[in-house]
Amino acid sequence: MTQKWLKITYILQNIYCRTIILTRLRFTQNFTLEKNRLLYNGFKKIPSVFSDEDINKIIFQIMNCKDYFKNDYGTFMRYRDMCLISTIYILGLRPKEACCLKFSDFDFRKMLVKINGKNNKTRKDRILPLPKLLKEIYVPYFKMPRNRFWRGSEYLFPSAENNYISPGRLKHIFREKILKPLNLWVMPEKGISS
Repeated sequence: MTQKWLKITYILQNIYCRTIILTRLRFTQNFTLEKNRLLYNGFKKIPSVFSDEDINKIIFQIMNCKDYFKNDYGTFMRYRDMCLISTIYILGLRPKEACCLKFSDFDFRKMLVKINGKNNKTRKDRILPLPKLLKEIYVPYFKMPRNRFWRGSEYLFPSAENNYISPGRLKHIFREKILKPLNLWVMPEKGISS
């Protein structure tokens, strides 16, 4: 009787473990169960990234884009967008993390950047090294008159409407002023938001 009970318990535990594993793995939709074996049905698609050549085209496109105003404010927006996209690319930030950067997050003496946790999905603060290249990119941007263009905003990348540029606006700028003119933008499939 005891052996039979142990066997039933083992079978139930095995089924329970298999069910938990399958429900967790079904999320990826790459696994199936056949003849009590877990089979892998393919690869997850690895996201495509821009090549160094594409990044150079993007920076060149920002600096030569004709969609910006032809005054001081247009020059400021051009530098803002170039610095914002460079920050995302060089530091590997999420768009909202970059958009919400403040002047106080930068320590140029220690060459560090503090990323605020409330702007990312992990909700954890982190500190990143500030590359010299990014500091050099910021130089012409920081030479712009702060009272005139930032209007007292503590954020590094201000918007005309808000204290900081929204991730949605950044997405629009990136798509309309950079990717479309360079023919790097591909229309998303139906049902996927852009």
